[in-house]
Amino acid sequence: MINRYFAGRVPPPVTAFPALPAAAAEHTARAREHGEALRLDAMVGSAFELLRAVDRFIQEKEPFKLAKQPEKLSEVGSILYQSAEAIRIASVLLSPVLSGSMAALWQRLGLTEMAQALGQPAAGLERWLAWGQLPVGSAVEQGEPLFPRFKAAFRAGSGW
Repeated sequence: MINRYFAGRVPPPVTAFPALPAAAAEHTARAREHGEALRLDAMVGSAFELLRAVDRFIQEKEPFKLAKQPEKLSEVGSILYQSAEAIRIASVLLSPVLSGSMAALWQRLGLTEMAQALGQPAAGLERWLAWGQLPVGSAVEQGEPLFPRFKAAFRAGSGW
């Protein structure tokens, strides 16, 4: 939708929706606790809980319906910004276990600086987990799914 309605650029968050920033803070804190206790499965689970919160937010706000009303386009932009920002934070949490896929996601979001920085020791993880780090106006690239559906991949002959 960012490509279709905002010319492939991250839109500004004009309308505030507190649900996603709160979910990001909650699940980031949980992921940190789990990571420090070396419960990596729970750490990854916290990141996926954040992604589920994004899914619920999109289902609740229905930007695909709002986009049909030109006067609601700024609200659609805010929904898309906050969704992309929460996905960005979840990707930082997932980067220790899915580094290649998350680096590809960051490139698609125009975050090459983040990809380079997180590859370094003492990368300032707190900065990248903070809400609001997705630059407004950065170019978003479309691409093949990072995680194709299992059935589709299996039917395509990739097997196990």
